[in-house]
Amino acid sequence: MDAGEAAYAQTSTRLGAVGASAVRRLETYLAGGRGRRAAWGFLALALGALVANMISLTFGLYGVNDSIGAATVLLAGEFAAKTFYAAEARANATADDDDDDDDDQGAGITTNGTNQVPTKSPSKPLPLFLTLVNNFRIGVYFFLVIDAFKLNS
Repeated sequence: MDAGEAAYAQTSTRLGAVGASAVRRLETYLAGGRGRRAAWGFLALALGALVANMISLTFGLYGVNDSIGAATVLLAGEFAAKTFYAAEARANATADDDDDDDDDQGAGITTNGTNQVPTKSPSKPLPLFLTLVNNFRIGVYFFLVIDAFKLNS
């Protein structure tokens, strides 16, 4: 199945067409500026804080399943981190492969007087969903740590 057939199969049903249209609309909306992506990232961080507070209060109330809750949060967070950073590495690898500089100093290195300074080529932005999941994960971890300090004092 080539790309054209895959695109047709995805939108051949009414639900598929509505889903594809919603994704295109969201991408168009978020392409309006960095402020929109930052606002959604902050909302994901705040939602992570809310979920962390709910987890802390729920498991702290009963005190029975603390280790199971902690293991679940840790495994879910580590899976999200692995997915996010693997996608980031792929995006950076494809961005570096696109740079075909045949200069004397090698790709990614510029001369600054007598020192050679490595430069990083700009990478492609990651999909919004992965960025939001990573921000959610950071919010959960950060506010669980803050809650632990709060309970310790």
